[in-house]
Amino acid sequence: MNQYIAKLSGNNQQTLQEHTEKLLENFEILKKYIQLDKETEKAVYLACLFHDIGKASKEFQAKITKQKPQPKQEIPHNLLSAIIFYFLRNPYYKDNKRLFEKIQYAIAYHHDRYDADIDKSKPILEDFAIRVENDLKDWILEKLKNLEITQLNINKEKLSIAINFCY
Repeated sequence: MNQYIAKLSGNNQQTLQEHTEKLLENFEILKKYIQLDKETEKAVYLACLFHDIGKASKEFQAKITKQKPQPKQEIPHNLLSAIIFYFLRNPYYKDNKRLFEKIQYAIAYHHDRYDADIDKSKPILEDFAIRVENDLKDWILEKLKNLEITQLNINKEKLSIAINFCY
């Protein structure tokens, strides 16, 4: 988990885990100043947790670390993040699809780039799903315990459904 870089400025780097933890800490501070009902609080927490998961993609990591050669294709990290979030849809949001869609929209559009040709990027998406499954899933599930969410079943056969749900 700590090998993925989320932000890089000069010699300063922030891992994906550090970046996400800092955002969740800031959300805890914000909650002291505003009143949120439990569902909204849960929704914001999930958006914070998932918003940059896509930065674990091999292509994003090559780009941020300026590896040569640079990838010719990339799926924007925000879209990858929303695709992984899709797999929480059932059983946790089957009764509140509207709220689920709002959270997914916030994740997908926290940057407004949709310049990826998803149809040509299936290998990128499959590689990313494997990375999440192998490297991030345990950490994500640990962060979801407080919401009583215990499963994140990333089904590679359903990635195309997840993509269509994000558009």
